[in-house]
Amino acid sequence: MQVLRNLHGRSDGSGYLFPGKNGARKRIRNHLPRIMKAAGLKVTAHTMRHTFASHLVINGESLYAVGKLVGHTVPATTARYSHLNDEALRKTTAAFDKVYTSTIQ
Repeated sequence: MQVLRNLHGRSDGSGYLFPGKNGARKRIRNHLPRIMKAAGLKVTAHTMRHTFASHLVINGESLYAVGKLVGHTVPATTARYSHLNDEALRKTTAAFDKVYTSTIQ
């Protein structure tokens, strides 16, 4: 975290941690090996992205929102995380039960 804080302090004011040329955003993936080495960690960009997406889905965020945040262009890619949130299926089924029950009475 200290490595990231130090990098953030050098930001160019664009709002990006890694601003790039002429303020253009650089991908953190380009800097990750250096950051991880400095922090003494052995993680990849893919591992961090997967963990981020998994935690969001586990905590009930929509697959659409998660897909947008991690940069998936195909919804099927994000759908692979759906097994992590069975609670969403239970809530949807309960909502259907409520609607169905009120229409048959």
